[in-house]
Amino acid sequence: MPGVAAEIAPLNGTYTGTLTESASSLASPIPSGSVSLALTQSTIPSLFEFRLTGTLTFTGGGCSTSSTISPIVSGITITNIPPSGPDQILMPTPPVAIIAYTNPTATQITVTYLNINPSPCSTVNSSSTTFTGTLTLQ
Repeated sequence: MPGVAAEIAPLNGTYTGTLTESASSLASPIPSGSVSLALTQSTIPSLFEFRLTGTLTFTGGGCSTSSTISPIVSGITITNIPPSGPDQILMPTPPVAIIAYTNPTATQITVTYLNINPSPCSTVNSSSTTFTGTLTLQ
């Protein structure tokens, strides 16, 4: 069976765009928000994955929040999700969970799941809002 390989450009830089709410536990959900995602990719892989470090800033609904994140990129897939199973006890839940995909030139990030907990306009820790959309490299 033949294999196919593609080089994916590093995810270094600031990606911005507007994301739209797709699910919310708030009585008055935030319909959309401006997102800035500043990323730096490690040059050393670990088990075919590269660690990213960065900051995600969300502004919408009259509120804003900023959080450091440490997602992993494997191929075109970017993930920063809470641990499950036995690891859940040992690791804190990240305030920002993200599942996204980049293109081979790393000029866009398509966010299929961005969950901010608590939601930017909420003081309740169990409130969260999920957003989707596209961020473009600036």
